[in-house]
Amino acid sequence: MKVLYVCPLAHETGHMPWAAAHEPQHIPGDVTLLTFCGIREGCDAGVPARQYLNSNRWLKLTGRLRRYFLGQWVMRVLDEWGTIWEAAKLGNGYDYIFLRDGEPFPFMPHLASLFFPGRKWIVSLTGGNFTTINSTRNYGRHKLLPIIYCMLVNNRGWHIVYKLGHKIADFQYIVQDRQTKAYYEKIFPGRLHEIPLGVEQEQTISKQEARAQLGIPQDKLVLLVFGVTHTGKRNELVFQAVANNPNTFLIHAGASYQSLGSFPKDLAAKYHVEERSYIDDSFIPDSKKPLYFGAADYVVCSYAKSFSSTSSMLWQAASFNRPVISSNANVLGELVRTYKLGLLFEAEQLEDFERSIQLAEKMKDSYNGNGVDFIKAFSMEAWGRKVNDLR
Repeated sequence: MKVLYVCPLAHETGHMPWAAAHEPQHIPGDVTLLTFCGIREGCDAGVPARQYLNSNRWLKLTGRLRRYFLGQWVMRVLDEWGTIWEAAKLGNGYDYIFLRDGEPFPFMPHLASLFFPGRKWIVSLTGGNFTTINSTRNYGRHKLLPIIYCMLVNNRGWHIVYKLGHKIADFQYIVQDRQTKAYYEKIFPGRLHEIPLGVEQEQTISKQEARAQLGIPQDKLVLLVFGVTHTGKRNELVFQAVANNPNTFLIHAGASYQSLGSFPKDLAAKYHVEERSYIDDSFIPDSKKPLYFGAADYVVCSYAKSFSSTSSMLWQAASFNRPVISSNANVLGELVRTYKLGLLFEAEQLEDFERSIQLAEKMKDSYNGNGVDFIKAFSMEAWGRKVNDLR
């Protein structure tokens, strides 16, 4: 079995997204990773013993364009299209092409299939960010982006391309949750399969050792906010709660961008918690994750009400067997409740969040999460088998 695993989009940091750095190892067969953005200097792909392919023409073209006036969203379109075109061209030598995160432009592989017919595609559609108009609340001054994406996905002209693509190529789609499935069922009826992300147990270090290495207090309730900052996470709510609860200490680990929300260091200064926060606003490689998760009592998932998908943050917390304090936003809240992964609070409600923090403080020495059961339900090996069965 030969598989071409395609990841056309880099994380905002320019590194490989979390899923793409772990999934290829668990797909049965000989897996080749094709990426455009992820091959930039500094990429930590995390996929050993795999061949890497590089669409050099697109790299050179978009590199030149970047010197001039094109913004990140225009470049994102070019990045994705260049990689998908390359995948379609190479795909004839593989049993199937797995396209990780085929949004927000799912018409691209269908358009490419018109020039390279006969390929078999398995396209993952993550949902959440672009499948509801309500998600405009998560994008600050970029409020029009989800609306534009929804229009592009649903445009009747692309429906013709979808139908033609289905006639000359084999397309199957995987989604992570029922809400995303319900949205795309109107566009790709009968071709959708609900397969949530996979997770595997990670090695961590003791709280005492991790906190000693970071130089943070041993006696505080330590909360971890992990991953790239964006307005949908409602990070300011976390800083407010830490300011109001003096027995807490906050670790904020993940890259920050002005267009995606306030900088954590600015928030720490605004709420006067510089002495009770540890901020690492760079890309966090896998080698440093055990340190941050090991030091934490709870992982915070403070997503907005409009967040309608799952979160890789929940999977990562479970992989280190750390409980969460999570908002009750849609599917995310259901997963926390069903698998007893931690404490829930009313999304975007500061008082309710603080009540959860106070409860967490009472439980911090007796509650270690339920990551083991979650991993059994969503193992990475099971994910790989389910995807392979769609071929």
